[in-house]
Amino acid sequence: MAITNSAAVFLDAAGNDSYSTTEESFSPGGARPARGFGNLALFVDGEGRDSYSGPLGRDSTVWSRSIYGMGYDAPLDVERPREAAIEITLAPEDTQRTIEEIFDDAALWEVTDNREKVRRARMALIALGTRAVAWVAENKLDTRSGLERRAIIELFEEYPDSSLPHLKSAFENGNKDTRKNVLVLFGKLKPTSVTELLLDKLHDNEFTTLRPSILSVLGDIGDTTAAPMIVHFATSKIERERIASVRALGNLKHPPAYDAIFERLSDEPFTVRSAAAFAIAAQDEQVLPAIESRVEMREIESLEGMMLAVGMLAHRWSADEGLQKSVRKLMPIVRRYLEHPSPRVLGAAIVAASEVMNEKSFRKVQKRFSKSDEPVVRARLSQAALKYQSQ
Repeated sequence: MAITNSAAVFLDAAGNDSYSTTEESFSPGGARPARGFGNLALFVDGEGRDSYSGPLGRDSTVWSRSIYGMGYDAPLDVERPREAAIEITLAPEDTQRTIEEIFDDAALWEVTDNREKVRRARMALIALGTRAVAWVAENKLDTRSGLERRAIIELFEEYPDSSLPHLKSAFENGNKDTRKNVLVLFGKLKPTSVTELLLDKLHDNEFTTLRPSILSVLGDIGDTTAAPMIVHFATSKIERERIASVRALGNLKHPPAYDAIFERLSDEPFTVRSAAAFAIAAQDEQVLPAIESRVEMREIESLEGMMLAVGMLAHRWSADEGLQKSVRKLMPIVRRYLEHPSPRVLGAAIVAASEVMNEKSFRKVQKRFSKSDEPVVRARLSQAALKYQSQ
């Protein structure tokens, strides 16, 4: 906005933007007069989905304010050319440089003019095979660069069997940075052969600070033989270890470990409770008996967390052709908790109802609770109704 006999020009080229102002009478694109004469204001927003506060300003429109103020938001249908996929044929000279030189290019940011250079360098590293793996293992596993880590992951994923001996040795003998990077690589490669090594380190004082990462990686690897030890750490006194354990158990999708996940729904920190809800929501149909067996739980935190998990579960199953028919099996559970006296549990059940019911059935639920005096229930009802407002 322009004030005090000035000119104000605003230009945003692209992107999805939100504009909020307390000067609703003059901004955006307004001019407030002074000394008996005016100002000039021009507000222009380029392509994207944009939102505005106040009575004026709308996506893909033109508006004016005062006598010399103008706003313009470009239409949504503007199309920008996208980067085409690049095709590269490796030449002999690409692998004739030193591995260090090739790696330096492979670890550049793969955007704009660097795209071909980075892709060519990573292809060259892969072409060099185990020589490149050995060099990287000796010289780069202690890196703190995320870009270097990307190049390492791409190389080691091509040679998992050759990489593992180097990674195991580095994990045993490397510094903290090296061990962190090795854990990232274990999580990407998912080698069950390192399960025993990782389990041993959970009780090694030298690895105490890495314990949450080790627990998470055990879940990423997916070896259910690790489940009993992960369950043990789900009751750790350290919050981060409990979070990592619950997340890992969720990734394992191992029914014998479900009790440990559900018990964390009543954990004191919400961080652990939310991890348990997300872990439940990551399961497939085999989790249904575990949910059904807990319908008589009394703890409000546990019931609320379970119902929020049921809503997320139904949302995920609905998007999976193999699980869509299982969504209806959640209906009796959701209906049961629509009768619960706690606003927190009832609110979570309303959100779940929007995921398991068709629109006609949910509208009945919406009408039923639309005049509730409970702010939590009203808030959850508004959240649930968003699903149908966007359709």
